[in-house]
Amino acid sequence: MSGVKVDVAQIKGVNIADSCKEFSEAFNMKSEINQDDDAMQLASQCADEVEGVSKDLAKGMDQLNTYMNEMADEFKQMDEGFAKVIEIQGPPLPPKKANPYKNAF
Repeated sequence: MSGVKVDVAQIKGVNIADSCKEFSEAFNMKSEINQDDDAMQLASQCADEVEGVSKDLAKGMDQLNTYMNEMADEFKQMDEGFAKVIEIQGPPLPPKKANPYKNAF
């Protein structure tokens, strides 16, 4: 038995898409940019690109969150199913080890 425990609540509590949105908002510096300066205009264009990429990334991360949540639900259902089988049948027996002395004499 592996001893690995899947914490469904922890998996479902993580939302990567929100982090992407927060990053995009933190990087948005348009209000601080003086549009008269060429370097600042380039920085503004860069901020626009980062914002666009972040939105696309957030959409993909949202889909990943949905997938991970569904996977966590499946782990939970599987675990509950195993628990019911063990409760009814008892735990599985350990495999029998071969007798190294069989046919020795």
